[in-house]
Amino acid sequence: IHLSDILVCWQNEYQTELLVTTVSPNIALFKSLESLQLPQITLRAKPEPERTIVDMRSERQVKNFDFLSEEAKTRITEATGAVLLYLNYHGSETLITCQRCHWLAPCPTCDKALTYDKKSNKLLCLNCHHSQPPIPRCLSCGSDHLKLSASGQKKLEREIKSLFPDKSLVVLKRGVPLPPLEASTIIIATNAITSYINHFQHIIMVQADNDLKRPDFQATDQLRRMIFKLQQACDNLLIQSYNPGHYVFTTLASYADFYAQELA
Repeated sequence: IHLSDILVCWQNEYQTELLVTTVSPNIALFKSLESLQLPQITLRAKPEPERTIVDMRSERQVKNFDFLSEEAKTRITEATGAVLLYLNYHGSETLITCQRCHWLAPCPTCDKALTYDKKSNKLLCLNCHHSQPPIPRCLSCGSDHLKLSASGQKKLEREIKSLFPDKSLVVLKRGVPLPPLEASTIIIATNAITSYINHFQHIIMVQADNDLKRPDFQATDQLRRMIFKLQQACDNLLIQSYNPGHYVFTTLASYADFYAQELA
């Protein structure tokens, strides 16, 4: 039974009007309600929160190999309120990337990013468990300038402590209460942050592409809804991506355009 079925049953049972409100509708619910030919009204916040997308490929071209873009560093440095760093990945992993074209080694079976395992000296897929020897050259441009780069929450913590030693750092974990926030506080959190009601001066999605790598057909839809949830909780949202041309980012201003792309 889907939510739309329950809503229609209630409408028929109580002979009343049906009003469904959402910031970014679940695509399955939207399609179900659309099939019922219900009228749609789009409301926009005025003024809308500021939203900026940074192309991390450009950062690599100017030799910035940090987690944070120069724009993100500037915002954190100049912030007068709490800053949230959203990174939807726990622990740490090592990926192989091309320094020339920024190609990321994919799994040939499921197309998810391969992780380097130092102990076995192999590339592993954490999704389908495929394994293979390391790749000597980029399969996109042929360059041999490949680099092993660590990613994950632990590496981000070390980087923040190094770049901003004078600021307080809080790593938010699910089930742990959010402590009182000072003006100089930096918070690192996963999607557990949606369990807390708070407002931040800046929210930075450190690796927005992470959610697109998940083996879930709803991953793109869920990433879009997370963007709008985070946008509601801040004055300024900064999205860092290696693929800013992906339709999940280019259609943020129009749900109809996203809906058409997602079901194409």
